[in-house]
Amino acid sequence: MSREALQELRGQIDVINLKILELLNERARIASDIGKVQLELGTSFYDPQREAQMLKALELANNGPFSNDTIKALFREIFRATLALEEKEARTKILVQRKTEADKTIVTLPDGTQIGNSHFQVIAGSCAVESFEQMDIVGAALAERGIKIMRGMAYKPRTSPYDFQGLGEPGLQIARQVANKYGMY
Repeated sequence: MSREALQELRGQIDVINLKILELLNERARIASDIGKVQLELGTSFYDPQREAQMLKALELANNGPFSNDTIKALFREIFRATLALEEKEARTKILVQRKTEADKTIVTLPDGTQIGNSHFQVIAGSCAVESFEQMDIVGAALAERGIKIMRGMAYKPRTSPYDFQGLGEPGLQIARQVANKYGMY
């Protein structure tokens, strides 16, 4: 093989590298749009079933010379980079913004208590809903101090503020029962 042939082949690789880069960036833009929808829906960015489906489809489409294991490793790295990009964008996105005083959101509770009207309101409670007994103790202590709004995390954020763990629905039911018992929100 001559040096000219080698240079020509390397030139082809350079062109392919740029095409791959263009496709990776296009994929990232589409994944970013998907991440925005997932953020609005409150769903996790990481979907292991979707990842498994994509990897299976890639395996079936692979005609070599790369092995299926190599293809899966390459695409897992692409998936990881994409997930990191989505999570970074979600962290940097402004979730709450008030441009003018007129943009204030005021929430009025059934007893007339308002949140967001520049009057100080205490919202207190446990970091995590662990049991009815625990929340009942918290609720009694808050009610004794005149606090009307109780919080308790039934969904506890983990590595990402958009992924949650905790008691979930049963935790919400416990918090509601205790709040009702003590006349709280």
